Amino acid sequence: MPNQNHWKFGARQRSSRWQVALAVLLAVAPATTHAEEFRQDFLGRPYDQNVFLKTGSNHGRVVQTEPRGLRIALPADHGTKQPVGLVAAIGARGDFEITMEFELLQVDKPTAGYGAGVSIYIATAAPTKEAATLARVVRPDGNQLLTFHRATTTAEGKRQHRTESLPTEAQSGKLRLVRSGTTLSYQFARGDSNTFQEVHEEELGTEDLETIRFAADAGGSPTLVDICIKAVTVKADDFGSAGSPPPTSRWPYWLVAGLAILLIAAAGYWLWSRPPPAASPKARR
Repeated sequence: MPNQNHWKFGARQRSSRWQVALAVLLAVAPATTHAEEFRQDFLGRPYDQNVFLKTGSNHGRVVQTEPRGLRIALPADHGTKQPVGLVAAIGARGDFEITMEFELLQVDKPTAGYGAGVSIYIATAAPTKEAATLARVVRPDGNQLLTFHRATTTAEGKRQHRTESLPTEAQSGKLRLVRSGTTLSYQFARGDSNTFQEVHEEELGTEDLETIRFAADAGGSPTLVDICIKAVTVKADDFGSAGSPPPTSRWPYWLVAGLAILLIAAAGYWLWSRPPPAASPKARR
């Protein structure tokens, strides 16, 4: 039995057995805080463009900041184009917790596809391109669902997808993805509640996150999707580097600049390589 002098509380009083047990339990309990944390409140405020990049087709026209949050309104003719929203310019190492507070303003029933709505999507730096999505969607059959998606790549190079779902009538709430060790927990809280319920669990691995995306998604079908993202929070043991940002419409400027540099260089070379002008007869005298 350990010497009681090893356990000291307050004014060095003798500890009972349950106090000793509690002290040991607290000493070995894992920390629940993360070393890095970032929160963006979108309620009428511009987002930090050093942390978030817009992604998706026509994002300049369909994404806007309003008093109620970051509104993303995809028209019905958005069709099969990519999800539209924000990609974090930071990654995440170790354990993490990613939360998005949302509201569905209007999501019409799609005619096809995998479901229209709002989602958190993550992808790791693993060679197998591990990815996961937690979404609140409307399916073509009219069902209102929370969907849990996982994707990986097989040894043969084939992309493999798994999707499960639960019914929900909530038009607003919080989506959350939490990794502890190698386990990914999909969680949901209704409305303004901060009480999260785990709705699904998967193995994800420990590789760094290189993509974190918050977006509206038409689900591969022509349908109107009008959603609002109120706030997002990213917590992690460490913020790593994000993967390559999605392509933007700025590439023509770089092309023009490159062509201008080439033209200037060509003109300079032409002037340098020209033979000197012949001296006039008057100058030769």
